[in-house]
Amino acid sequence: VVTFHGLGRRLAFSPSLPDEWFEIDRGQDLGVRATEVLRQFLRRKPNQDLQPEALSALERAWIDVLPLQLEPPRASPRPKQPGLMALLGGRDLASGREELGKVGRCLTWGRDDLERCLERAPELERLETLMRRPQRAAVVVVGPRLVGKTTLIHEQVRRDNRRRGYWQLSPQRLISGMSYLGQWESRLVKILRYVREKNLVLVLDDLLGWLSAGLSRDAQMPASDVLKPFLERQELRLLAELTPEALAVLQEKDRALADRFEVVRLEEMAPGTSMRVLLETVRRTEETQRCTFTSRAILEIEELSSRYLTDAARPGKAARMARQLGARYRGQLVDRQQVLEQFSQRSGLSLTLLDTGTRLTRAQSRAWLSERVVGQPRALDALADTISIFKARLSDPRRPVAGLLFVGPTGVGKTECARALAGTLYGNEDRLVRLDMNEFVGHDAVSRLVGSSGHPDGLLTAALRRQPFSVVLLDEVEKAHPDALNLLLQVLGDGRLTDALGRTADFTQAILIMTSNLGAREVSRSLGLRSQAEQDELTYLKAVREY
Repeated sequence: VVTFHGLGRRLAFSPSLPDEWFEIDRGQDLGVRATEVLRQFLRRKPNQDLQPEALSALERAWIDVLPLQLEPPRASPRPKQPGLMALLGGRDLASGREELGKVGRCLTWGRDDLERCLERAPELERLETLMRRPQRAAVVVVGPRLVGKTTLIHEQVRRDNRRRGYWQLSPQRLISGMSYLGQWESRLVKILRYVREKNLVLVLDDLLGWLSAGLSRDAQMPASDVLKPFLERQELRLLAELTPEALAVLQEKDRALADRFEVVRLEEMAPGTSMRVLLETVRRTEETQRCTFTSRAILEIEELSSRYLTDAARPGKAARMARQLGARYRGQLVDRQQVLEQFSQRSGLSLTLLDTGTRLTRAQSRAWLSERVVGQPRALDALADTISIFKARLSDPRRPVAGLLFVGPTGVGKTECARALAGTLYGNEDRLVRLDMNEFVGHDAVSRLVGSSGHPDGLLTAALRRQPFSVVLLDEVEKAHPDALNLLLQVLGDGRLTDALGRTADFTQAILIMTSNLGAREVSRSLGLRSQAEQDELTYLKAVREY
């Protein structure tokens, strides 16, 4: 349910029922009111259309986080005479201080609400040393996702005894509302001059985004080009964060800018150290959410995050899961079962697969698959083996769960096998990511799959970043461009792909299925002394190996 204020009232609606808007009175509980509206909606439906499960957003939706910071002015601005931009239909820019207040967020004002950094004494000492230097320097904290880069920066803000102002600035907010050529450049120059004058610290949460911010059909100068002269003259103090993949992209695209930054590296914590951070996070979550975690729940959080969340690093992936559980079960007891249910809803995996205390035999898996696919015993055996390996958690954590190649003529059930596997593992065929590789025959095949600077969301990487727990079906893989096949070699070997913005798509929890018609023409006219089945198999294998 989405709630917001409008027309002096509190309104709400559900994305599953976009036409059922309703109002929430002051002091009224949202859950009670939403339940009442849902009951009224279902009563109006005819009996034959009553399918409440169709309203669930589970397994059919994903969440992207878009942080917004709104800081109203402390005093009403004084009216002033319109300038040239206003006469032309635009608007005059304010002073550097006012512009920074509009598009930036002051971390110093809310330092008591910032995250705390634990078990990072050496890295914090190095960061403090760099920030205490008399000469103004640019520092970038580099580490994998959820390793603790943001918490380290927040801890630096909390510990800065010089009471310097730390302002977070994103390139997207900088250029928002700037419709005239040169307008955002003037805003940025005013902000940088004010930061230089007041000896403030700029915190850049999206350093790579500065390379593309401001580029358009009529403007070819990115925001980073305005930033670089100030850095070359050592007139600014900057503090940024990047993943190693994003740093490599930055060095490739603008080596001069990357060399201006001192690097503070954060490595993934050891399991024992990460467990101490998790225990402290649980303790704070229990205080704020008034809930209670059992020891079995804490151990299950560490186990699930270590085994399945391979695209993130310790300690952040376990700590985030604990905070999400505390928010969901506020004021309740959080045991192992609650942890499994929460992760099952998030990943789509059934509790039978996640719970090590529940038995799942190979025969059961094969029976489920045989309800969907008939006449392909060897393919069903391979799929049943894949499910058994996944259940036993015996797959290589650095590679996809399985890589399968289905070869045969059109219509024998290659795609249906992939659908059956997705439905068995996740209970929903929507977890099947299907790409027709005959659409990727040109030289732009790689850029379409992993993205480019102009279109960073590649078809393959974006789908896996949204949902890493999925079955990836690549139809007619032999028709793809050779560069695309080399890309698949990286997926099968390393279990990951990096897009044009340095974001990593994790394939270690995915099952990769490729289909091909290679050998089908030769089988139709083959002759030999062996049985037909043996002859067909040898023909298919020969065709695939030759290709």
